[in-house]
Amino acid sequence: MSKRPFWSFITNLFVVKWFCNLKLCKKLMNYKLFQTIFNCEMISYLFYGVAATVLNWGSYWLLCLVFNIPINNPNSNHALLSLLANSLAFIIALIFAFLTNKYFVFKSTKTSLSDTTKEFVYF
Repeated sequence: MSKRPFWSFITNLFVVKWFCNLKLCKKLMNYKLFQTIFNCEMISYLFYGVAATVLNWGSYWLLCLVFNIPINNPNSNHALLSLLANSLAFIIALIFAFLTNKYFVFKSTKTSLSDTTKEFVYF
């Protein structure tokens, strides 16, 4: 699978085109370090990192609704349930981040349970 289709999609976005047309950006693209940082893997890593953060917030909000926890009340008597909701939201986001990084960002080909467990522990 080629990395070009994803990169073509990213470079066709208006904001990316605007940024790439800036004089500063054109000067920075002459440096090898800048080219190394802004590659397809880094952009997809940032994208899935933001997606994991949004999933964490969304799942926490949803769990607060399920457990009937007031979200913006620090004096709430639901501290234990809030901790449980936060922990579950974190676990959901962590598993999502691991799977997206494994399969979409780094394109790992290891499929055995022992290899996946080892990768998850290192993650």
